[in-house]
Amino acid sequence: MSRPQKQCIFCNNPANSKEHFWSAWMHDLLPQLPDPRHDRKTFEYHPSEGHQVRGPQDRSGGVQTIKLRVVCVSCNTGWMRLLDEAARPFLTPLITGSPVALDFEQMALVARWIALKCMVAEHAERDVFVTPRSDRAAFRDAGTIPDYFRIYLFSHNLEHGIGFKRQSLAMSLTGPVPDPPPWGTPKNIETISFFLGRVVIHLNAVRIENYSIESRFQTMPFNVWDFRRIWPFQHHELVWPGRPLLDKDTVNMLASALELILNAATKLTWGPL
Repeated sequence: MSRPQKQCIFCNNPANSKEHFWSAWMHDLLPQLPDPRHDRKTFEYHPSEGHQVRGPQDRSGGVQTIKLRVVCVSCNTGWMRLLDEAARPFLTPLITGSPVALDFEQMALVARWIALKCMVAEHAERDVFVTPRSDRAAFRDAGTIPDYFRIYLFSHNLEHGIGFKRQSLAMSLTGPVPDPPPWGTPKNIETISFFLGRVVIHLNAVRIENYSIESRFQTMPFNVWDFRRIWPFQHHELVWPGRPLLDKDTVNMLASALELILNAATKLTWGPL
């Protein structure tokens, strides 16, 4: 029996088009490694089931070549392409580390591009997304970034920064998680971190009332949340390159923020998922 064809994550059309996570035009600007190979491993953990690792490993080709079949031709060649082209002039100096100052409108374009890529990445695996279809439709129609998105840009000092990490959970503050979760999506909290040349991009997305990752993760060498947030706007402009400059250990801590928060919790109850 054949599996039903997946729908585009932004509309009701069939998902018949592949989207580059790292846009094709930026591939020449990203680190070029000899004999590039990449993994697309998925890690899962539950106290009663332990750790599970699945997904392809040691594939030929650079990680920037990854495409995801989660959108339709109409979206991919229409409004998504227009957003990619509009953001390109402002993403390019960030990728290369060239000096630039972005104003509100330019930061908003970059933030919308990041939000688009994060929504696409949410569907790399089935049933792990946080952003509901209604919010994805609002983003498609009006460019509205969900109000629970927090987007940050950081400079780094790694020689060959490239990679991606996403963590997502279904969490309840009031007790065991009911089955199924009541928030309209399989998960309700996530972090996404990925390299974009000289940039580390980080997203916190939390659909839990009175809960924030920023207030619970203060273990970095400095408070990263006091700097470099571009959505919602934190400063009048973004001056690039900027401080703080993240090293390998700090990038790893940032990308593992959700995991570190859970490991530090003293009262954690697991329910059926």
